[in-house]
Amino acid sequence: MADLNFIRIFLLILQVIKIINKLKLDRWVDLIIYTGNQTNLPISRIARNLDMTFSHCINIYKEMEKNDWIKSKKKGRNREIILTEKGTKIKAILEKLLQVL
Repeated sequence: MADLNFIRIFLLILQVIKIINKLKLDRWVDLIIYTGNQTNLPISRIARNLDMTFSHCINIYKEMEKNDWIKSKKKGRNREIILTEKGTKIKAILEKLLQVL
């Protein structure tokens, strides 16, 4: 019985991985986890650290903000990104999933 549950969980994880790859969500995963682990970093530095273009990073953050995963604050010339409660929960789920893989 335990083996059957393990197989079901494994197949579910494989389906999630396929969805992430198909929708090109790997950068979203990188950004949400990195944003949750860092504080007070401007978007330009986040993009540089994740080897992304600034504009691609901004576009993903705009979509995340629409979905209420993040909030952005303007500080001087820079914009800082903070995870919302929903974003924090998503980050925790993604980290658990990545641990299993």
